Amino acid sequence: MRDFIHGATELDGTGLYTNQETTVIMTVVSKYDLTELKRVVKDADPNAFVNIQSTMNLWGKFENVE
Repeated sequence: MRDFIHGATELDGTGLYTNQETTVIMTVVSKYDLTELKRVVKDADPNAFVNIQSTMNLWGKFENVE
């Protein structure tokens, strides 16, 4: 979070195959921030599993926390 300007949501998860507890982090970024996000994730955890999806619509209340 120190190295990236976007917020994120942390979720508790359990692997369905391994039954191991895990943490899922979800964030929404523009395509212009994707390269930086990849760098931050690789620096934090080179073995991270990442799923990138295209968003068609997005709305709601966004918190600007500084």
